[in-house]
Amino acid sequence: MDVRDSGAFPSHIGNQLANAHAKTGDFYTAADRPEEAAGEYATAVEIRPNFLDLRFKLAEAYMDLDMWVDACLHLKEILVKNPVFGGARVRLDALLNRMGDTEGARREWELCAEQNPDDCRIKAYLASLDS
Repeated sequence: MDVRDSGAFPSHIGNQLANAHAKTGDFYTAADRPEEAAGEYATAVEIRPNFLDLRFKLAEAYMDLDMWVDACLHLKEILVKNPVFGGARVRLDALLNRMGDTEGARREWELCAEQNPDDCRIKAYLASLDS
């Protein structure tokens, strides 16, 4: 068994380890070292895969590294577990559009619009897909 496996530690120790790796990832992010940040966030996610905020940070680090497929997988996993997770759907929309999947982006933007009907930015993004 991998010692980082979430079952290898008592709950409070696993939580502290995951958060320590995430904090180190935050330092690497602040130092503009996304590769090291991604490594720390990946370890945190291995320890606590259901901590969606850690998974979101990992997805953002992957986006900084142009690892779009990996980022997309993590963003989709977040949205499976929490369809209204703040920022995940917006990041997925932008990422799908960047990857050339305009129909996928449109579906995600439409879900965003349903969840946030008064957000002018979402309306603008949808309109930009039509131009």
